[in-house]
Amino acid sequence: MEIEISHSKEKIKRKFDSNLLFFLIGIILAIIGIFNNTALLVAIGALVSIMAGLRFFDLKKKSLPRLLLNEDGIVDNISWVCYGLIEWKDIIGFRTNTKFKNIILIDVKNEVRYLEQLRVNRRFGATYKRSLKNDDLGYGTPVFLDVTSLNEDTDTVLLKIKDFRDQIKNSAENI
Repeated sequence: MEIEISHSKEKIKRKFDSNLLFFLIGIILAIIGIFNNTALLVAIGALVSIMAGLRFFDLKKKSLPRLLLNEDGIVDNISWVCYGLIEWKDIIGFRTNTKFKNIILIDVKNEVRYLEQLRVNRRFGATYKRSLKNDDLGYGTPVFLDVTSLNEDTDTVLLKIKDFRDQIKNSAENI
């Protein structure tokens, strides 16, 4: 028994288009900077293009199952910050974030374990993990799901997760 929640193709297309626009703006800025002999403009243009280019790699892997609910737990592959398997036995509860409506916070028993298995971009990974460990983001837990790019809204995803968890608990009790 498993439930798969995939990305919204419309949202991916919108992200791709805006990413392409930023990439082109960066190239144009760099070219203008070269012709005007302005190093700052070249640097800004190059930086914008590089950042937009890196986002293309994240968009490329959007065809994978993004959020998978199975007997073991929640398999998170939503974004470039993902936890992999979050086991049901470690989950204490769920909350939504009041500041950011598209984030589901997951309270877990062993936060250190999930910080260690967190898969993030190599360049920013250490800093990001440190921020989560110190709770610099203000979430109260280092484990969260950003459901912005999924087909479902936050409330629907949260309801599916809770219902699936209840089904798993009930089937385990009946055995």
